[in-house]
Amino acid sequence: TLLAAVLYLIPFAGALAYPFVAAAKFCAFVNVGLVRIIAGTNISAFYIEPEYAAFYLTAVFVFFAIAMTRRRRRQALVIAAAFSVFAFVAGYAGLALYNSRKVTLSVYNTGDGCTVVLSGSEGVNVLSCGGRSAYSNEVVSKLRAKTKSLEMLFVPSDQSRESSYAEYLLEEFDVSRILMYYNIKTGYPLYTSADENGGFIPLNYDEDVNIKLVNGVEDKVFNRDGHTWQYITSDSVSVLAVPYGGDVNELPEEYRSPDIVLLTREPDYFRNEINYKRAIWLSDKPIPNGLADCEYVGSGIEIDMN
Repeated sequence: TLLAAVLYLIPFAGALAYPFVAAAKFCAFVNVGLVRIIAGTNISAFYIEPEYAAFYLTAVFVFFAIAMTRRRRRQALVIAAAFSVFAFVAGYAGLALYNSRKVTLSVYNTGDGCTVVLSGSEGVNVLSCGGRSAYSNEVVSKLRAKTKSLEMLFVPSDQSRESSYAEYLLEEFDVSRILMYYNIKTGYPLYTSADENGGFIPLNYDEDVNIKLVNGVEDKVFNRDGHTWQYITSDSVSVLAVPYGGDVNELPEEYRSPDIVLLTREPDYFRNEINYKRAIWLSDKPIPNGLADCEYVGSGIEIDMN
């Protein structure tokens, strides 16, 4: 890539850059393919994060590229291999130490809904698993990069916008606790799958719960007429997940001043009754006109809860 950039800057030498551009594209293609394989592979009971895998493979490429230029090539290749092993162990140890202190709320835009995941040193919790079924494989692959088991799966309601991945996640992960709002409208296959999994805690409609999560984070849940509001708080930030079709009057007044709101649809009277600092728009539809401090985040966003 650097050689191509230099050749582009030289007059009448631009044509010579094309072979280097093609080589760079091929290397990138191979790198991405290897990252996907390694990131989804279970190695000694831990999963490698894609960002770390990409950085590590780039470093290894540099080690061996330098080794190939040395006069004592065989000895240099052995040294490069040793450095590669050391870089992997040292890098992963540093990454594990960093992640053990980090608490992150990952919010994935999945079309008609969103998937909310809280990660910390004590495990991974899925707080919402809604959206379009077409996003299920993408969501699972992102979760696989974090863990092979879930401390908790919370199913906010029987609406497909908030529960469409629940049964799929139960099949793909070991789940310690399952919390699910249930009544006669709820699909029996999902209820049966949760009941057979173990650790199942059924919740009645219009029942409010306070869920203790990783690293002191709490999820205060309010269920009204099938709409589930979630007020997720830590010592430094508060996040309000607004249900699709919910009315602000369903939410107690003391929880109407969050730092961040997650929106898949603007509820009635929202602009006048919710005092927020930042709004995240998680819908394929355009952001409503006049909605202040609101941003579209594409496929998703990570919120630092520390």
